[in-house]
Amino acid sequence: MNQKFKLFVLAAVFAMALFRSANAQQQLTMFWPGPLTPSDEKVFKDWAGKVTADSKGAIAVDLKNNSPLANFGNIVDRVENNVVQIGIALTSALPGRFELTNVVSVPFTMDLNDDNKAAAALWRVYKEGLLDSEWKTVVPLFVGVSKQAGFHFAKAPASLDHLEGLKMRIFTSGHVPLVQGLGMQPVSLPPADQYQALQRGTIDGDITSWTTFPSYNLAEVTKYHVDLPLGGSAFVVFMSRKQLEQLPPAGRSAIEANSNEEFSRAFDHALFEDAEKGRASASGPGQTTVQLTAQKTDEWRKKFGEPMIEQWQQANGPQAPKVLAAFKKAYADVKAGH
Repeated sequence: MNQKFKLFVLAAVFAMALFRSANAQQQLTMFWPGPLTPSDEKVFKDWAGKVTADSKGAIAVDLKNNSPLANFGNIVDRVENNVVQIGIALTSALPGRFELTNVVSVPFTMDLNDDNKAAAALWRVYKEGLLDSEWKTVVPLFVGVSKQAGFHFAKAPASLDHLEGLKMRIFTSGHVPLVQGLGMQPVSLPPADQYQALQRGTIDGDITSWTTFPSYNLAEVTKYHVDLPLGGSAFVVFMSRKQLEQLPPAGRSAIEANSNEEFSRAFDHALFEDAEKGRASASGPGQTTVQLTAQKTDEWRKKFGEPMIEQWQQANGPQAPKVLAAFKKAYADVKAGH
């Protein structure tokens, strides 16, 4: 083999290696920090499959969950440091970082029961640019909102008018005035610790949504439930802005094309299905679910709800009233079918 032919072969091998490298499929891990329900898993896999197909081989998204890779407390850090590429954040588990996004947790602002409305409204608020200050290094791809939070007690209280001394787990500081106003002691715990705390009597009750019941088997450790319009929790599927910009063009285009209200509605519907299963799991013998009377609801709204709403606005700066007004408008529009 002469020298020219050797050089030709080497050049061809090098060119082929460059071609394969340029056309190698980039693997992205999509991570959900908690236990997956079938409804949530379907939405995430549908999105991952659509993005993978639309990228025409440029990227492949692989769903993982509930492993040491990340948890709800460090998921943003794990995404920013490329441990996982796409994360699902529970924004209420990250105090101080996404307080405007937590507008969905403001009590007495949404219907007690809704489906596919809160997430669509939150997505529209984000697309208006009103939440940009919280999403500089990471970018939302779609969102979901758990159903309304209520009271869930390990055992029936003597009366809803006499809750003094009970320890109540909260998921947002916005619940503190209500809990303290009713004479209870607020306790902050991550989602994964709810079950054991209720089982051991570390807490007497939990402010949470029916949505969480299937994932954490909360019907096993709660017996008395009060449906209340105490706001939901925002779940945001997101990616590092830097990593998104570094993807192959076809991969980036596929992700951006599927970052939309359609998938937000689908995620919201999955969380609604989880809530229905959660409610059903707590409907057997020994379980009681009640709703406040219209008179009691109005009383609590005036006594606790209005001050809580005002406190949320004051605590989160001049942008907060704009975000709340925009969310209420978007929510009303979605309800009206617009």
